[in-house]
Amino acid sequence: MQTIERRWSIFRVRYIERDVPPDVLRELHIAYYEGFRAMLDTIRQLADLDEYVARSTLDRLHAEARAFNRTIKESFNAGTQAAPRQDRAPEPANRKAR
Repeated sequence: MQTIERRWSIFRVRYIERDVPPDVLRELHIAYYEGFRAMLDTIRQLADLDEYVARSTLDRLHAEARAFNRTIKESFNAGTQAAPRQDRAPEPANRKAR
């Protein structure tokens, strides 16, 4: 299993411009770890719930994440955001197909 730092490194190569200022890169790095920590906290909370409640909560969180992703894609398509980098790193070798 990949470490959080390894996942950050892959994310950085795929989505962050090479010439981003160091202070911005630091803030992005902090935000990435905070997001990961928040997800770990969520997983811990889900583990304490009744299975039905945990599944419905997880479904709701997935729906929220998909909705956010759609808004990001729409903003790219509308030209209001910079397009994702095209020189992305290859997929990690141990990533399972969905």
